[in-house]
Amino acid sequence: DYANPERGWLVLGGMAVWTAVMLAVQRGGRRRTWPWLIADLAVGVAAIVAAGSADVPAVVAERSLPVLWATVPVLSLAVARGVAAGLVATLPVIAAVAAVRGAISGTVVSNAVLIVVSVVVLGWVTSLARDAEQQRAEAAALRARDDERRRLGRVVHDGVLQVLTQVAHRGPELGPEGARLADAAAEQEAALR
Repeated sequence: DYANPERGWLVLGGMAVWTAVMLAVQRGGRRRTWPWLIADLAVGVAAIVAAGSADVPAVVAERSLPVLWATVPVLSLAVARGVAAGLVATLPVIAAVAAVRGAISGTVVSNAVLIVVSVVVLGWVTSLARDAEQQRAEAAALRARDDERRRLGRVVHDGVLQVLTQVAHRGPELGPEGARLADAAAEQEAALR
């Protein structure tokens, strides 16, 4: 349906190249940094505008692959930076679709609503997942502290307390000095218990 299909192929080729770039960036762990998120959004918006320059009929411009493709950076921003960032990122995408269409049609509005709902739901679910992960980490740290406390308790009970008990019982056999040592051991044993 493109009046200039070669431009459409160029847009598709550019999208494929950019997707490969973003996959490489993702492997490098940098995709969630602001510069890459903004660049991804800018390329998505540019793809919409470029597809429009290929003289795409209006109905295709509203539902084209570049429009769907440009929602990925919007959702990425919602996941990486929160719902507000995703909602702000929705604006240039919808503006580009409206500019290509030449007006704000029902389809443009429904696209906007779908993107906004997706951003809100995905951002909310991501927030829940982050909270759950934080709670899991806190629970694991608490469990580790409790395990260490129990281990130390066993060491004290099995080692130190047994020695103090033995000194408290056998100390008097060693005379007056042993009796004082036995009393001190008995006090320390009681304090540790």
